[in-house]
Amino acid sequence: MTRNSSAFHAEKMSLNTASSSVNTEEITIWDIPTRIFHWLLFFSVTGAWVTSFQEWWLIQHIWFGHMVMALVIFRIIWGFVGGQYSLFSQFVVSPRTLYDFFDDFFKNKRSRKAGHNPPSAWMILALLTGSMALSLSGIVTLAGEERAGPLVGIFSPSAGEGARDFHEILSFLMLSLVSLHVFAAILESIHLRENLPWSMITGKRNSSPGFADELNGKTTESKIQRFVISSVLLLILTISLVYSIDYHSPLTLKAMRGEKTPEHVAYLEECGACHFGFHPSLLSKKSWILIMNGLDNHFSEDAMLDEKTDEMLRVFLVKHSAEQFASEASYKIMRSLDINQIPLRITEIPYWIRKHESIAENIYHRTSVKGPLNCDACHRYAEYGSFEDQHIRIPDETNEQT
Repeated sequence: MTRNSSAFHAEKMSLNTASSSVNTEEITIWDIPTRIFHWLLFFSVTGAWVTSFQEWWLIQHIWFGHMVMALVIFRIIWGFVGGQYSLFSQFVVSPRTLYDFFDDFFKNKRSRKAGHNPPSAWMILALLTGSMALSLSGIVTLAGEERAGPLVGIFSPSAGEGARDFHEILSFLMLSLVSLHVFAAILESIHLRENLPWSMITGKRNSSPGFADELNGKTTESKIQRFVISSVLLLILTISLVYSIDYHSPLTLKAMRGEKTPEHVAYLEECGACHFGFHPSLLSKKSWILIMNGLDNHFSEDAMLDEKTDEMLRVFLVKHSAEQFASEASYKIMRSLDINQIPLRITEIPYWIRKHESIAENIYHRTSVKGPLNCDACHRYAEYGSFEDQHIRIPDETNEQT
């Protein structure tokens, strides 16, 4: 009896050892380009999210957006030409298959899959679609509101504003999907007793009896040629996107080059002699006409001009007033005004008040700022009518005179 019992235990230990050997044998599932894509997308989406909190981080936000778009385009192409478990044909399943998976899951009957299981397959499609939609809505926002990028002139400020709202809503939805994806990966790792995030780094997973049938003798090891092709493809996509999506508007490019019309120079000489030369796009046509008609008592000062200069500046101010000028600021200024509201002070405009309400009063008292009317203290190209987010810089107190 003892001898039989010992033999039984020895045989059981042998079977357990063999089973353990099968379960711990590692096989390559994810090819190198797929793994690189996965972590680069995580990095770029995280970067885009972090840089969305401050307006003056816009340029960094745009660069991360470029990276997201390039990566998604690469992954779509790789889904047709990549390794076995990178192919859409290998993991995209029907809603019925997804239903059957959850049915088996709750009945505790499901088996391990070598590649993506049905829920993760649908999650991949959702994340790819959402990432591309985020990138495209960002480009439309850039064109409509910032007047920059490859689509500038195609989309109006109102279209840009709508795209921005969609972009923000979609970003929260994507954040929810990413959180769900991470939670599901952790839950599945616990359930399978396998570190799935680590397998997306190494490319390897622990084998199981079902994997052999799924692999069918195919190799998933990425060849050097395939890796080189994928790297070159990703590089080309990135360079093309960076080259084609210029983050500066034509207006800002002129400002950076210091280009001014003779009328603009005359305006700055006449009006800038007493105060900052506010760009015409900051007031409506009616406001400028009222101001020009009251130069004999211009805020308790006599600012009368000779007839020729007066006429030239009137034409210049009306031509570039908020109604006529193509910028985010001018569009939102007009949107904020009531139909009969004709402000003579920029600081009376509802949009200006709303935009600056978070700025502490003591900041305006800094010698480096010199009050709320000194626009170019914080906006580098304000005199050109360019108020791009990435050019906003509030001077710190190191410039203060003690």
